[in-house]
Amino acid sequence: MFERTTPERESTGGPFLLGILGLGAVLIGAIGLFMPWATGGTSGAGGLISASFSTAGIDGRPDGIIFLVLLIAAAIFGIWNLISPSRNGSLLFFLSWTAILAYAVYEYVFVNARSGSYSSELGQALGVSSSISVGTGLKVCALAGIVGTIIAVLNISIVWSRSGAKRTRLTATVISIAVFAVVAGGIIGHVRANSGSTNNVNVGGFNVGLGRSPSVDPPIHF
Repeated sequence: MFERTTPERESTGGPFLLGILGLGAVLIGAIGLFMPWATGGTSGAGGLISASFSTAGIDGRPDGIIFLVLLIAAAIFGIWNLISPSRNGSLLFFLSWTAILAYAVYEYVFVNARSGSYSSELGQALGVSSSISVGTGLKVCALAGIVGTIIAVLNISIVWSRSGAKRTRLTATVISIAVFAVVAGGIIGHVRANSGSTNNVNVGGFNVGLGRSPSVDPPIHF
């Protein structure tokens, strides 16, 4: 009299649409990966010295490559969600997007913590300084991570749930997992950025060499 749904297969309408939206978020993240993650400039000496430089996420080794692999994973699980929605597929879809968001936050916190002006004693004597700031591409990647994670949370709640009460508890659980991952990513990025004194500024292959202390670790180096 009543049709029983199996735990592995659910209604395909919602997951199909969310899978399409997830692929769109992957595209946004891919665009951000090829945009600048960090930008900088050097100026001084009465205008005689002026240069700008940037580094795209894809140029980063291994940071950009890791992000690319995560995007590919999210695309694969998104396609899986389109073809055959399942609990396993939705879980992997969610985990991949949570990893993308956490990694984007990690990179953003790291670059933002290292942003600012840099000048050595020689640079100050010559009136030369260098500055670093978060690039637009990293912001786009973070936006893609937010959108993709929201889509993945909605998707897993639809696929896994068969009642409103269960869906509420499940949604709260996966949101908590995502928040924990994002906070962890931010903390790790902050720790990495403050793990030692810095001297050289390395952005897009340019070693500015106008640091704030005797150490040789670059403030920005993907």
